[in-house]
Amino acid sequence: MTRTAAMTGQERVHAIALACVVEPGTPGIAELVAEHGPQAVLAGLQRRRRATRVVGRLDPDEVPAMLAQMARQGVRIALPGDPEFPSQLLDLPEPPLALWIRGPLDLRAAALRSVAVVGARACTAYGERATAEVAGGLAGQGWAVVSGAAFGIDAAAHRAALGVGGPT
Repeated sequence: MTRTAAMTGQERVHAIALACVVEPGTPGIAELVAEHGPQAVLAGLQRRRRATRVVGRLDPDEVPAMLAQMARQGVRIALPGDPEFPSQLLDLPEPPLALWIRGPLDLRAAALRSVAVVGARACTAYGERATAEVAGGLAGQGWAVVSGAAFGIDAAAHRAALGVGGPT
C-alpha cells in the first residue's frame, strides 16, 4: 500500500479513526500507514496506550455515525489517494492523514490557486488589519486562503476570506 493509494470500506474507516486520535505531524505515522495500513497502525496504538502524542480515543465503530453527523453539517473528509486530496501535501515529511472540508469547493482545485497566510497567535491590531487587507483582497480575487485554525493572524486570514465570500 502506498500513501497515494485510494482507500475503501473498512480501511477508510480505520484511517479516519486514526486521523482523529493522532496529533497532526506525528513523526513516523504516515510511514507506518504506508507500510502496514491504517488498521494495523490503529491497533498498535490501541495496544500501546502510552504511544506518544496520541490525543484521544475513537473506536472505529463510531466512525460511520460521526461521518453521518458531519454530512448533515456539510462536512466531508479527504484522505490521501482521494481525488480531492491535494497531492502537493504528499511532499511534506509528515503529510496529513485526513483533511476535513466544509462547503462545496473542491479542495484539490482550490489548492492549485492558494496562498498561505500565517503568523503570530498573539498579534497586534495592526497585524490583524494588515492580514485582513491582504487575505481579503486575495480571497476576493478567487485565491483560496490557507492557514491554520489558530488564533491571531491565522484566524484573521480566515475571517477576511469569509468576509468577502472567498474560499478558505
